[in-house]
Amino acid sequence: MLTQTTQMMGNSSSISEDEESIPRDEQTACVDAIDKSLILHYSLIPSIILILILSFLERQKKRTRINDQSNPLHGLFGFVVPLDLIGAFNNRWTYGFAFGSIANTIIVLFDEGFLPAGVPGWAKGFVILAGALEVGLCYFPIFACLTTANKIVGPIIGFLYTLFWLSVTVADIVICPHETAKRQYEKIISHWPSILCFLFLLYRFVYTFICRNKPGEGGYKDQNLILQAHQAEHVRRLLRKPVEKHKSWFERNIYTWDPCFKFPNRIIGTTVLALFCLYIILEQVIRGFYLTQ
Repeated sequence: MLTQTTQMMGNSSSISEDEESIPRDEQTACVDAIDKSLILHYSLIPSIILILILSFLERQKKRTRINDQSNPLHGLFGFVVPLDLIGAFNNRWTYGFAFGSIANTIIVLFDEGFLPAGVPGWAKGFVILAGALEVGLCYFPIFACLTTANKIVGPIIGFLYTLFWLSVTVADIVICPHETAKRQYEKIISHWPSILCFLFLLYRFVYTFICRNKPGEGGYKDQNLILQAHQAEHVRRLLRKPVEKHKSWFERNIYTWDPCFKFPNRIIGTTVLALFCLYIILEQVIRGFYLTQ
């Protein structure tokens, strides 16, 4: 009996010594039960289905006589353009928040752990490109629902699909807010911008659904104009005699705000995505510097 007790005490002491020998930053604080990479892979299936549904409901903008005679769908099944990066000035911040919602997924592509083991050096670029295409397809329905002309199906699908990704992100944070003992609440710190963007997109889809289906002339109207109002006003100002106005120190030295100038969607989206990615990288750098101290 004494020998068994001695052996048990020896085993417990050896286990405690083994636990103490493990660095504190490598001790797992919680078990991450949600594999977001696996969910991303499987989300390709509903994403492609939603893209086909939106494309089926989209009207073809350019139709020829051959299409009218041979197409039994009567102009349906057009391609949904996810985002006009050249001449679109509507919903600029909405698209910016849509780009911001995928910042955490985009930053994973630059992580060394993203590449599977055994990939040769010449194939790494192709693997990263395939991953970028996969991310683009998975989040394609969100952008497509923002641009589709369908008044009912588009906002509803966009709301549900955005709610799905918001639920996955929140569940991942709640189940395991920190993966290691030293990295306390790491996911909350790095994922709150994406959660904010998802919440804004949910509000935007609800607002779009209400405005587009509002009876009367006060409903939602898409401004697909060749010349935007601010561009026309800019031309008028060029033809007038310039008027000198008093400028503040900020306007003289940093930036002069022009009401006739608007940054296009490509600038807003790229800026928001870059800022969110820089925030995530900076957070990782600061935390890594803190752990080395």
